[in-house]
Amino acid sequence: MMKLRNFWRSVTSASPSAITSQSKQSSVILLVLAVCLTIFWQRTFEYAAATLDLTYRITVASGLSGQDRFYYFYHYLGLYPLHAEGIEPIYSRDGALAIIRDHPDSLRLEVGYLFRVDD
Repeated sequence: MMKLRNFWRSVTSASPSAITSQSKQSSVILLVLAVCLTIFWQRTFEYAAATLDLTYRITVASGLSGQDRFYYFYHYLGLYPLHAEGIEPIYSRDGALAIIRDHPDSLRLEVGYLFRVDD
């Protein structure tokens, strides 16, 4: 207990200009302790998941799943976000323009509501 008290005093009382090997060592120990405690704290969420009430669970889109669909028009025309649903892509600039011209009803700006337009 005495070592911990001395350690805490050395950490809290050190001035920025008085950096010694002991304060460097204290900083490293404090950093390792903080990382270990953070990992332990995050693991508690995993164990508590089974007991959480799902009534207020967020079920809206989260993350960036399906974003590869938007790359086609971005690559050939520089248009983002734009996706043609159910249309086989023609891998050229002219093909992308033809999809826009011939299949305007298949064009989508959102997939799974990942993008919130005007939010």
